[in-house]
Amino acid sequence: MLATRFLLPPIFLVASANHFLPETTGNLSSYFGSLEETYFPSLSEKHDVAKAHSQMTWEKVKDATVSSREQLNRGAMAAVEKVQEVTGLKLRETLGWTSEKVEEQKREIVQGVADVKATIDEKLEAAEEKVKEVETHV
Repeated sequence: MLATRFLLPPIFLVASANHFLPETTGNLSSYFGSLEETYFPSLSEKHDVAKAHSQMTWEKVKDATVSSREQLNRGAMAAVEKVQEVTGLKLRETLGWTSEKVEEQKREIVQGVADVKATIDEKLEAAEEKVKEVETHV
């Protein structure tokens, strides 16, 4: 218990430094990295390999999470279908899992994207006109 009281505060300090002091942490990290590359090049190479491996592992975890979520969704849909067949309840409609609802949401998203694109185009045209005005005055 005594070791916990001494070890937890520094551990939390180091773990939270990147969140609360990102610029300082980045500067210290680059400084210590340059020192490591200068005086311990083999250790620096091992750290780079470890970083690459941890990045690959993180990507694999993200992919596994996505595929697991898709599998879980398919399983839930199959279970709802079975319950609907057995009981006659309209669970898909109640849960909002109908294909019409999905298509409606897709249309809303496409419309929203089109609206954003139109707004961006208008602002871009206005900015180009201002640039031309400035160029003519200069």
